[in-house]
Amino acid sequence: MSLPLPPLLLALLLVAAAPAVQAQSESPSPEATAGLDRGLAALKAGGSEFYLYPLPQGWTWQAVDRETPYYAMTFLPDGQPQRGWDDALILSIHRGEAMEPGDLLGWAERRLATACRDLRRSGMEQGTGADDWPEAWRLFVCRERLDKSRGEVRLLRAVQGESASYLAARVWRMPVFASGSPVGQSEVQQARDLLAEGGPCLRDSARSACPLYSAMGLGALEDAVPYGVFNVRSR
Repeated sequence: MSLPLPPLLLALLLVAAAPAVQAQSESPSPEATAGLDRGLAALKAGGSEFYLYPLPQGWTWQAVDRETPYYAMTFLPDGQPQRGWDDALILSIHRGEAMEPGDLLGWAERRLATACRDLRRSGMEQGTGADDWPEAWRLFVCRERLDKSRGEVRLLRAVQGESASYLAARVWRMPVFASGSPVGQSEVQQARDLLAEGGPCLRDSARSACPLYSAMGLGALEDAVPYGVFNVRSR
């Protein structure tokens, strides 16, 4: 099955740090970013490389999946239950190896296939994003999940950094469906815009500098806990 995807749209939103910036490392809560303009999610590859993502309004950090060298942060929109959610944004890092985007999508597909009956996929779209980081996109459609007897549609963006590779996912879950995709083209386009906000950066690099590295407190991230959310205000 071939599912057409819209043209590539990429944008990197720069943010300025709020006073008293701090990172959370383990147990996120709805109060963590209350009253702030934006939250900035950060994944650390090691050394000077990070993946920074300015969170949309109303999305809250809910969970961390740690299967070394893979780490994933799950965000849910306000009002979604932590269990049995219907919408999610997932940011993840595969540390220790900068896999090519196509290979990373293949790895993700194998994981998805273990939890889905009759997994379908679109054609892969490849190119480069902000600062010429290689990337690839693919839409996956699961008519019925094995664990909860629900359907799922998942749009993935894979990005290759210098020291690690990254996956950003927009996920919809719904009742089991017969065929096609219950997620419309306009929703897919909005999801692409959402996932395109963010990307790798290198501290003190002329190519892709991490904005306000010291002020944002990215140094608080440790190699053992390479993820966090920072409180920021939009410029």
